[in-house]
Amino acid sequence: MKFILSGGGLGEKTNSAYQLFANELKAQPVLFIPIADEYCKYEEDLTWFKKEVKSFNITNIKMITSAEELSPALLNSIGGIYFQGGNAFLLLHLLKSCQAFEILKNFINQEDKIIMGGSAGADIFAKDISVAEKDDLNIIASDENIVNLQDTKGFNVIDNFSLFVHYKVKERQYDVTEQKVQRLLNQGHKLICLPEETSIFIDNNKIKVLGTKPAELITKIERKIVNPNEFI
Repeated sequence: MKFILSGGGLGEKTNSAYQLFANELKAQPVLFIPIADEYCKYEEDLTWFKKEVKSFNITNIKMITSAEELSPALLNSIGGIYFQGGNAFLLLHLLKSCQAFEILKNFINQEDKIIMGGSAGADIFAKDISVAEKDDLNIIASDENIVNLQDTKGFNVIDNFSLFVHYKVKERQYDVTEQKVQRLLNQGHKLICLPEETSIFIDNNKIKVLGTKPAELITKIERKIVNPNEFI
């Protein structure tokens, strides 16, 4: 399985990621999953997605609006999945409330498939989505745990790293963002921080940075900038 996980940008911010997604799909159907949208405006979400990917010739799109619709047969009929952003806690809760999480774990073992996720849709493939939870620092684009999810462990496909998406989205929040990073490090997290203009491509345990801004890799013992087209 290959993954493209983005920092949450729309349109031109994600062009290089969409192009790679299209290349990996090879004109096969893509399954669009918008269930992280807490307002359930799924038809509007589908219209948005079609516009986002039209110029990349991604036109064979299926959609589900419930985690219960996921099945091995459905996943075998597609070339890849796109998880829309929204609320990471809601998304993971819905997947874990039925067989969908386990079905997806099995799907991940298929080498000829591709999954792309943006924002919350990327968070769930990291180690732990609690990184995204809103707290007193009130980081823009952080998520409230509206479903009181206790098991916040994701699919963990990034070598025990968690994702900090929408990283440094507003300059006025740079100071509190650094405070948030230090809190997360003290809680034991290892972080890959993705601005909205940045994605990562995971292929056979290699992680390549895509986009127009660098990613930051931050642990208690290391902090480094990884530029586009470089490997983490």
